[in-house]
Amino acid sequence: MFSSLQRRARLRLEEQAWLSKDQMAVTKLGSLLDGLPLTSSSLRPSTLLAIVNDLSLNQRTNVVEFGSGISTVVLARKIAIDNLNCNVLSIDESDDWSRQVNEWIGVEREPSARSVVAPLRKSRNSESVWYDLSKVQLPRHIDLVVVDGPSTVNQALMRPRRYAAHAVSDHLASSFGILIDDVHRKQESEDVQLWADMLMDRGISVRWRHTYAWVTAGQCWNVDL
Repeated sequence: MFSSLQRRARLRLEEQAWLSKDQMAVTKLGSLLDGLPLTSSSLRPSTLLAIVNDLSLNQRTNVVEFGSGISTVVLARKIAIDNLNCNVLSIDESDDWSRQVNEWIGVEREPSARSVVAPLRKSRNSESVWYDLSKVQLPRHIDLVVVDGPSTVNQALMRPRRYAAHAVSDHLASSFGILIDDVHRKQESEDVQLWADMLMDRGISVRWRHTYAWVTAGQCWNVDL
């Protein structure tokens, strides 16, 4: 009973600390967020800032994102403002949402970032679902992966995001960063271990944060608040 109360108190303090970091991140992101709706479905501002920092500090050139959204737009704006040599391919299951994200980006003006549609399909050997990537051409040397989708899967379907590891493992550059969101949930936290096991021979390291985790290889500077 007492240990349970202690744990809840610790979690409340931790959440308060990250809310403070979120507020700081909103300030630092500044105009990158202009006109964009931040909702409970969006990545937390502190997570967004970590991704933006990684893009710049670790000089990423090929970004693949599972689950399009505000982060896709923020990355596109960062690339345009700083004239970075980087491309973003964001994959989503919703045609309507993907179209909305591309409108925010203005893909005609910013061709370096775009959202593409890949419908969900069941895995052959389980009830899990994952994006149908048969018509999606992934880059050959991916150095930043953001895993925040699929977003509209039935809760009864088990661990859909684990398939991200299988999808990109043969496309990763020698130095890379992989951000897995929602690791406060049991399934996603287990998926981090799956990534670590699959990429063990790449000399990876794992860094846990409040609601996300990094799996990195090669020289990667710290990008978190």
